[in-house]
Amino acid sequence: MISSIKKLHGVIWLYDLARRVYRKYFIDKMNFARRQYKKALNREMNIDDPVLYNDKLQWLKFNSFDPLAVTCSDKYEVRAYVKEKIGAQYLNTLYGVYSSVAEIDWEKLPNTFVMKGAHSSGDVLICKDKSKLNIREATFELKRWLRKDYYNHTNEWVYKGLEHRIVCEEYLEDSSGQLTDYKIFCFNGEPKIIKVDIARYGDHKKVVYDTDWNRLDVALRFASEGVSAKRPEKLDEMLEISKTLSKDFNHVRVDLYYLKGRIIFGELTFFHGNCTSPIMPLSFEKQMGDWLKLPNM
Repeated sequence: MISSIKKLHGVIWLYDLARRVYRKYFIDKMNFARRQYKKALNREMNIDDPVLYNDKLQWLKFNSFDPLAVTCSDKYEVRAYVKEKIGAQYLNTLYGVYSSVAEIDWEKLPNTFVMKGAHSSGDVLICKDKSKLNIREATFELKRWLRKDYYNHTNEWVYKGLEHRIVCEEYLEDSSGQLTDYKIFCFNGEPKIIKVDIARYGDHKKVVYDTDWNRLDVALRFASEGVSAKRPEKLDEMLEISKTLSKDFNHVRVDLYYLKGRIIFGELTFFHGNCTSPIMPLSFEKQMGDWLKLPNM
């Protein structure tokens, strides 16, 4: 059994290596972005005269650079920015940050925790019961994260050159055992819409609201029919936090949690859905494009 697992891990390692080499040395980044865009949105990408939100994001991906955005895309380094801007009380509890899996002392970790790739997006390990965690498999997966160059996967310059590390934080959940994520889209320091992700790692549902908590008949990737989310009691504070964290950028998505009366910072996202996330209807993507003001255009 162990021999079979080692062979499988070896195959995955070779696959990852080939993928990294191919994407780093053999792919034209613009052509790759155009193919990804058309596959996701069933239309041609337009960054010569962008009007729609996704096209403007693509323009920013290829024609702009902000070192502060790079810092704030690092899930460890962004903590200092948040502490400076709004205070450490909004940060989730940090258990550790690791440059190698060998640095992790599994025995000292609490029974529940979350691990994330500090230099990437979407790499998440949720542990709800350490006694049931397969540490061998977890170690293998974490090593994959550390080898990954996320910039070569998405061409998002905010991830280019980030130190490859793993952060370990407190596991968060509400009374139902789930977690609601409030993704606040800010333009020039002003919150415009809130995408609410309910039970993201369970029966995932999405709904979009304006800043007055009116439900919008729009979909960002998808919308769940007949679903609503309760207005957070501290919505006004969440919006003020979003203003403060976003005022240094022309556009950023501020992700927050609201749990047991406490607002907790999640992350800052500069290229929502890697600039290929469907937005419906098209007129609303046009509205989002109008909010996004590009420099020198």
